[in-house]
This record gives sequence, structure tokens and C-alpha cells, in this order.
Amino acid sequence: MRGENIRNNRTMRNRIRRNRQIRNRLMMCFLTIILVAAFSSFFFGFRTKAQENDEGKAYKYYKSITIEAGDTLWHYAKQYGDERYYDNCNDYIREVKSINALRSDHITAGCHLILPYYSSS
Repeated sequence: MRGENIRNNRTMRNRIRRNRQIRNRLMMCFLTIILVAAFSSFFFGFRTKAQENDEGKAYKYYKSITIEAGDTLWHYAKQYGDERYYDNCNDYIREVKSINALRSDHITAGCHLILPYYSSS
């Protein structure tokens, strides 16, 4: 009887010790996750980003014009299509055609066009 009580006590102490170890390990895992999350939040949340000056920044505007005789989309692309924002004149012409719902490159004198352009003011 006494030997059985000793085994039961030993078994109970082992269970208690194992439960403490498991609880301690879970607590350490939880604290590690919290620390990693806090560090990541701090590191990525407070990084500064390099930004360009407002001096070099241009804004996109739109201008309505009346087409004169002899004008072409190519002419307007040369005049308003800034190389910093368009790879070539065809890109500018494609945008003008899209804005004005034009199906071809043909434009008629006396009609109106909306032209995009960039300006820093």
C-alpha cells in the first residue's frame, strides 16, 4: 500500500512538472512571437523613405483645344508629349485617342480635342 502511494505521488509530481514545462515552453513561444511581431512592426513601421523633391514633380493637366487646319496628332504629340512621361510620340497619341474616343489618327479642323500635358505649376 505504501509503495503504491509513493508511485502515485511520484506520478503526480511528474505530471505537475511536465505540465509546468509545457506551460513554460508555450509561454516562451508566445513571448517570442510577440517580440518578433513588435520588432517587425517597429522596424518596418518607422523606416523613412527617400522621396524626390517637389521641385521636380509635375502634375498632369488636360487642355481643350480647337483643331486648326493642317494640325495632326503627331504635331500635338511633339508639342505636349513630355519625354519624361511618355516613351515616344506613339504613346502620347494612343492616350489622346483613348481620351477623345478616336478610332483613327485622322482629325478634322474645327473639332475639339482634349490633350493631356504635364506641368510643375
